[in-house]
Amino acid sequence: TVEAIQADILTWSHDGLSFDFVVHWGVAEHFDDLTEFLQLCKSLLSPTGKVIFTMPNMDALASSAWRRWAPDNWSKHVYHSVDKIQRSCFRAGLSLAGHGYCGPLIVKFVPWEVRGFYQTILSTIQYVLTRTRHLFPTYLVGSKWFSGQRWFIAEPFIDKESMQAAAARTHSF
Repeated sequence: TVEAIQADILTWSHDGLSFDFVVHWGVAEHFDDLTEFLQLCKSLLSPTGKVIFTMPNMDALASSAWRRWAPDNWSKHVYHSVDKIQRSCFRAGLSLAGHGYCGPLIVKFVPWEVRGFYQTILSTIQYVLTRTRHLFPTYLVGSKWFSGQRWFIAEPFIDKESMQAAAARTHSF
């Protein structure tokens, strides 16, 4: 049985429930400091649960167009390096188990951001790539320079050894 709950994680009262997965897309990049948010995510996990999340790939080449043509939207996002995410996970009692890149080759402009010829061209290319991803598997390539999203998987420390290994990876705090 799968139980999916869609709720505001910051205000939802989970009444001691725990989950195998806590999943969020496009949320973490709106926090300056991820530690408290990740602690909240961890508090919802079963002992072997995982936190799975994505955020926009602000390293992608197309992100410069996003920054230039949609500055109001860009300014609402906080860039977090993998090292910063790893440190925040550690402070929250989580180990960063994996990370990578996924998604379409360029950043999609939403309709209210499309204001000119070049933005319309990029949005059209994005639309075509998304609709033809079964023909052109570039959607799943996973490139720092081209993918639109970054993905992360974090899990609670299982034992003292896993915590010590994570501490060594994050240069100890």
